[in-house]
Amino acid sequence: MDTGRGVLYVATGNAYTQPAAGTSDAIMAIELATGAIRWWNQLTPNDAFITGCRGTNPNCPEDGGPDHDFGASPALVIGSRPGNVLLAFGVN
Repeated sequence: MDTGRGVLYVATGNAYTQPAAGTSDAIMAIELATGAIRWWNQLTPNDAFITGCRGTNPNCPEDGGPDHDFGASPALVIGSRPGNVLLAFGVN
């Protein structure tokens, strides 16, 4: 949480349907006061994946994968120099 900017940073996983939303596989800043999305940065576009989608299941995404996700919530690092760093760890 970044109380100075009034936002909560969250990480999202892959989509389960296509087309994948622009906010999937993304880091997002959500305004604490309103719940509105202030910004997002998608790192893996078009990532739609469901486990067990081999064969002809009509509910499965057409392009199954690559199944990238973030492994934990983003961490805001406040240093002694001006400016902060937002860290995020991804898994695949």
